[in-house]
Amino acid sequence: MIGTSGQVRSGWGRRLLYPAIALAAGGLVGYFAERTQDVAAEARQVVSELIRTSDDPPPAGFSMEGTARAAIAALLPPRGIDAVEVASDHAGNIATVVVVGADGGRVEIDLRGAPPELRSVRRVDGPALDESNGRIE
Repeated sequence: MIGTSGQVRSGWGRRLLYPAIALAAGGLVGYFAERTQDVAAEARQVVSELIRTSDDPPPAGFSMEGTARAAIAALLPPRGIDAVEVASDHAGNIATVVVVGADGGRVEIDLRGAPPELRSVRRVDGPALDESNGRIE
């Protein structure tokens, strides 16, 4: 069956309009998304401040900042940033910053958002656990 001219026009309209809307939306998302280099630079700045203040007295109560500072303070000085990796997921960019100490100890700090917010802190290689007697060596 042959459609009316209104149906034919709406078919062409959908074929052109929907892809145009999708391209425009993708362009806006790309325009407003943070660049990887900017995310890495901001994360590096936050962690550099944590390293600088890691030997200061800890803040009262629990905080991610206090946890990160304590983990960094446990590393032998000098302490420095070894690597910054940025990954994107459905919630935005997450930056993982690796801090190393003179003893080879490593702490990984995850930051998300703009401005960067601390999300997690992990001590990558802590003291070895002696499984025979459950003691930490």
